[in-house]
Amino acid sequence: MLVWMVIVMPTGAGKSTLFKFLKGILGSVKQRIEESEKEAGNEPVTDWVVEEATMEKMGALMCDNGNKLIGIYDELTHFLTQINIYQNRGLSDTHDLAMFLQLYNGLPWSRKTVGGECNFTMDFTSLTVGGFTQPTTATNIMVVPGNADKGLSQRFLWLCPKPVYQEYDSLVRVDQTFYKKVGMSATTK
Repeated sequence: MLVWMVIVMPTGAGKSTLFKFLKGILGSVKQRIEESEKEAGNEPVTDWVVEEATMEKMGALMCDNGNKLIGIYDELTHFLTQINIYQNRGLSDTHDLAMFLQLYNGLPWSRKTVGGECNFTMDFTSLTVGGFTQPTTATNIMVVPGNADKGLSQRFLWLCPKPVYQEYDSLVRVDQTFYKKVGMSATTK
């Protein structure tokens, strides 16, 4: 399942709190998978959650992980800048943007260089992206002429929740059943 989602909230509204919460869940899930694979005598799990990588490195990591990758970003535009598709409040017309847009469809991806670094071939791709941003940045990507018609904003599900202005510790009191399902204690941070 491919999901590209952005949560849009103003400064101080708790974006980093939610990011930390989600990272904790993904870390717990990864740990459970690693333990299960180890018990079964299988190879350890590779990095399937990426925070910082170039487009090329992201492809190599994806290839090493069965063509699948999850990206979660405290500031989505930082990620988009890293992969060379967002600069100076605008989307760049680059090969990286074209390839990134194709990843939404799960299309094959191949990279061959003379130097042989980060070379890979995948018959399909599965990239899930989640991130946070502020309203002004979201507006730049979604409606500014020259950005809106490039197709990136249409691939994301944009969520604009009402800010709760709470700290991370307040989230641990949410629902104990949820924590048990993901193998995380309510006091895990």
